[in-house]
Amino acid sequence: MTEKVKVKLITPTKLEVEAEAEMVIVPGVKGSFALLSRRAPIISHIEYGMLLLCDNRDVLPNKNDAGKRFFIGSGIVEASNDNCVILVDEAIATDKVDKTVVASRISDGMRLLKDETYPAKAKEKLKITIAYLEMILDTLERENPRPVIKGR
Repeated sequence: MTEKVKVKLITPTKLEVEAEAEMVIVPGVKGSFALLSRRAPIISHIEYGMLLLCDNRDVLPNKNDAGKRFFIGSGIVEASNDNCVILVDEAIATDKVDKTVVASRISDGMRLLKDETYPAKAKEKLKITIAYLEMILDTLERENPRPVIKGR
């Protein structure tokens, strides 16, 4: 029997997920990395991206695996032995994302970037948020492409 990693995904407002996985793939600053059970301790900064909870080391979860894929904001991960705690500023399961809400947030953010009265420091943070939202939208579009209408 394969050993599992106990995973806690936590945002500032709540414990988003408490689960077990054979492998956890985390979006690191210099690229994604995998966490397995019985590992040496690690603490790492993580970037926004997709967090994957894999039941099988040889198979990545796909869009139909509810509760196994999450869009996450930046944060930190701490792992040792069979425990993994992921603290992020935002997390949402990919199957819970509303594309119209994401598109609206991007549009609102772009409008604020053009606003000359909006503070420069806030604009820098907003650019990162917009990039994160665009990554979410792009991922969803690639997984659920619009049908091509031939003859147009």
